Amino acid sequence: MSLTAILINMLPIFLLIGVWIFFMKKMGKASPAVTTQLDCMTAQLEETRRMNQTLERIAVALEERRGA
Repeated sequence: MSLTAILINMLPIFLLIGVWIFFMKKMGKASPAVTTQLDCMTAQLEETRRMNQTLERIAVALEERRGA
């Protein structure tokens, strides 16, 4: 088989990969909703961490009280 025949046979695969890359880039650029959702999830994660720290401090204080 010649190189030309191999490239012609691979053309549909390259085309599919190109279309997939095109749509991935397009979705990445025009998605402010995804960015907003990520910001919201980040804020929720920070709040959860803050709450866990507070609960840990409360648990330590209760243990100290119980032990004293």
